[in-house]
Amino acid sequence: MNNNSLRAYWGRRWFGTAWILIGLALFLSIVHSLTGIEANGGKFFPIDEQVLKGLSALRSSSLNRIALLITTAGSGPFLTVLTLIIGLIYFIRKDRMAGLQLLIGAAGGGLINAGLKLFFHRIRPEIVSHLSDEKGFSFPSGHAAGAASIYFTLALILVERDRRSEFKAVYLSEAFFLVLLISFTRLYLGVHYPSDVLAGMLVGSSWAFFVATLAEEWKFRTKKLTSSPI
Repeated sequence: MNNNSLRAYWGRRWFGTAWILIGLALFLSIVHSLTGIEANGGKFFPIDEQVLKGLSALRSSSLNRIALLITTAGSGPFLTVLTLIIGLIYFIRKDRMAGLQLLIGAAGGGLINAGLKLFFHRIRPEIVSHLSDEKGFSFPSGHAAGAASIYFTLALILVERDRRSEFKAVYLSEAFFLVLLISFTRLYLGVHYPSDVLAGMLVGSSWAFFVATLAEEWKFRTKKLTSSPI
């Protein structure tokens, strides 16, 4: 591994570690604040109610259709099919590491989110009417967490493999705005609190960076072993 590759490796590793630590810290901060609110008999942050009521005032038949279409990009069935198709393409192209990274990112993110939902048992908001029929608990948002874990994983795979430095920030920015857009639709549809979608984004993206860090470490150690003189 040459000096440029080594610098790129450590740069991605430090950036990923910082993202994970900040993401977990913010998630724990939300949990701590939410626990305090519920201990005092509350159900949500004041801003949760303000945001949901504000967005409900903007609803129209056209915007409703657009929101329902966009939110599909974060649904379980859509993300499952997307993961299997892209994962299969990576395996066909003999890039097994990318395929495994994507599958682990998707499966792990789903399991973590399901476990957190069962642990917190937060009921979905009843502040405004729901424009989508949703079941299950509310915290964290499954659409936000699933979209973050998969789209960030895909972006990080491209960042690691594309040598063109000018595109690396583009991949992460596209993933971020797509996840943000999907998360916004969950608020517009009235099926999640803002704290739900923020927590989902933090959990999903942190998991994606964690899996990417493990994949980077595995590749780094493998290259180190193969390049070492016997």
